[in-house]
Amino acid sequence: ELKTLCLNDSKVSRGIWLVSSLENLRVLSLAGCSIDSLPEQLGNLKKLRLLDLSSMESLEIPEGLISKLRYLEELYVDTSKVTAYLMIEIDDLLRLRCLQLFIKDVSVLSLNDQIFRIDFVRKLKSYIIYTELQWITLVKSHRKNLYLKGVTTIGDWVVDALLGETENLILDSCFEEESTMLHFTALSCISTFRVLKILRFTNCNGLTHLVWCDDQKQFAFHNLEELHITKCDSLRSVLHFQSTSKNLSAFPCLKIIQLINLQETVSIWSWEGNPPPQHICPNLKELNVQRCRKLDFVFVARVAA
Repeated sequence: ELKTLCLNDSKVSRGIWLVSSLENLRVLSLAGCSIDSLPEQLGNLKKLRLLDLSSMESLEIPEGLISKLRYLEELYVDTSKVTAYLMIEIDDLLRLRCLQLFIKDVSVLSLNDQIFRIDFVRKLKSYIIYTELQWITLVKSHRKNLYLKGVTTIGDWVVDALLGETENLILDSCFEEESTMLHFTALSCISTFRVLKILRFTNCNGLTHLVWCDDQKQFAFHNLEELHITKCDSLRSVLHFQSTSKNLSAFPCLKIIQLINLQETVSIWSWEGNPPPQHICPNLKELNVQRCRKLDFVFVARVAA
């Protein structure tokens, strides 16, 4: 009748297949265990609701095992051997509501094949998908987190399924050339980033303007609360406005802007056409600017003070 089994940080390796005989098991935590490969017999745990495989970087997960655990609601995977095939299996877990997934091979994030479907991601109550193990400590209050490093091109499935649902986004060394930023610029539309609250850029040297706001895109980043940009060598302007409307409202929820070590940045706010929007960052509480030597001015008259 055992329903919960926790073997965290144990050296149990031989005989782990015997766990498969616990047919009523609901919770299985193997976090930090010295296991090289999960036994295929674990697929017999049909009633399992939670599987914790965190802190098991070298773990092998046999193909087809995860897809057998149809009733999983929570899954935590920290192995460096996550593949596109394994992710497709995870996508088939219709009851899954909480996902923690470490992806070492970032090439899977550049694929245009369908890996995670939008319907699957929307059903998740929380997720943390990340490419650097130590970044797991950055997760705080936000439920849906995506932390990417070294992804030169973002795949269609990431755009379609993940970006629109993410609340906390880190992009580190993701855009090295200006041409690759065209892809990101196309994302700042009304529907994309509709729930994003924290955005961090680091070492994205293809970034020239973070946001280009016009009449059609004025609601992009509408819920953004924090913006952090560090060491983006080509960034000239952070927020650029091009509008024929005099009533454009921009970044109503933004509270924190942090700009550090931006060598080419000459303005935080720039615009074409009409004067700047009537309401830029009306709830701004903190503006932190460090080592931005070419910055000509910090405020415009319409920025909340």
